[in-house]
Amino acid sequence: MSLFQQLPLLDKLLHQLQTIRDAIAALREYVARKSREQKETERLLASSPSLRRRFNHRQSTLLNHALRHTGKAYRVDVGRAEDGDEDAGRSNFARLAV
Repeated sequence: MSLFQQLPLLDKLLHQLQTIRDAIAALREYVARKSREQKETERLLASSPSLRRRFNHRQSTLLNHALRHTGKAYRVDVGRAEDGDEDAGRSNFARLAV
């Protein structure tokens, strides 16, 4: 195959490489934006007096954890209070859902 015959293949390859570069740049922008949003939400949770009154320490901890681990499923038995009271854990989750 002559160089002239290879030009369309090289052109396609260069186009694919540029598409990959563009996708990587878009992914980096997305990750940076989500990171800023997460930090802003954490700052808001920490600095807002009304939110501090609305959520107890366990709920705030759970919210911050959920922000860092999106997509993670949470269960009542994992969210129960330190004393092992499952009703308190259920209550913590129920108050977050409203």
